[in-house]
Amino acid sequence: PLSVLVNASDVQNAILAKLSKSSRKAYIDKESVLLWFDELRKREYHVLQHVYSISFVIAWVSPWQKLILQRQEDICIDSTHKTCKSFLNDEDCYLFTIVAKNSSTNKECPMGFMITNSETSETVCG
Repeated sequence: PLSVLVNASDVQNAILAKLSKSSRKAYIDKESVLLWFDELRKREYHVLQHVYSISFVIAWVSPWQKLILQRQEDICIDSTHKTCKSFLNDEDCYLFTIVAKNSSTNKECPMGFMITNSETSETVCG
């Protein structure tokens, strides 16, 4: 039967192709990111976008997340290294997640996201 000809890597490749098709708005990564930010703006997200020749900072917060964040006294920022690659080159990036307690559920909830290829504190504080 034909099912014997399908192996795990074939299934994985099909899944990755489907995910790539649904998540990419353009073939070139930088163009895709910029198009996603246009889409987020249309959906009234609050976005930050600074793209330079060798560095970048992008961040986004949904309208409902911003409302919750504005009522918070305490927030946490979590940084995760090597979760994504730069769209300017193939270097590793940092994903920062703003986490705050949701008063409705009394649970911690991600409230905003930032991706950068810079390791300087000015990226987060500035």
